[in-house]
Amino acid sequence: MTETTDTDTTTERMRALAQYVGETMNREAEFDPNDWEPGDEIPDAIREELGSDFNTMTEEDQKDALGLAVESWREHESGGVLDIRVEASLVDGSLIVNRVILVLDTGGPHVEVALDDRGRGEVTTYDWFGAGRTTYPVSIGGHPLMGVVEYAIEACGSQ
Repeated sequence: MTETTDTDTTTERMRALAQYVGETMNREAEFDPNDWEPGDEIPDAIREELGSDFNTMTEEDQKDALGLAVESWREHESGGVLDIRVEASLVDGSLIVNRVILVLDTGGPHVEVALDDRGRGEVTTYDWFGAGRTTYPVSIGGHPLMGVVEYAIEACGSQ
């Protein structure tokens, strides 16, 4: 018989959180309002920007509202970044950024997103005591957080 420990439970919760954050960011990065058709899924973060009357609008008005919601979401999405860390190497006198790590404000467990300059990387989650550390792969080249990554790379003077 196998006993379940608090660490096992924490690891499972962190694994589920990493997967949820990773899948959500992947969906958000892939979402193109110009390809949207009525009935298509809209990522939650973008849906929150839409008015309550969205479902009663004409299709043309929905597309206009969706475009504005995406613009608004892109403008404030980077506000959820608490900290930025850069991992870099010094090569022949030049600083080369390997990846940028963004610590996200989730109001709960620790969530980091480590990304290269193309938006490939991983989401890492763990509780405040470091327990349950787990990762989930992401590829979010079209996500607004890439603006923060690009800023960090430019600020470092990386090639």
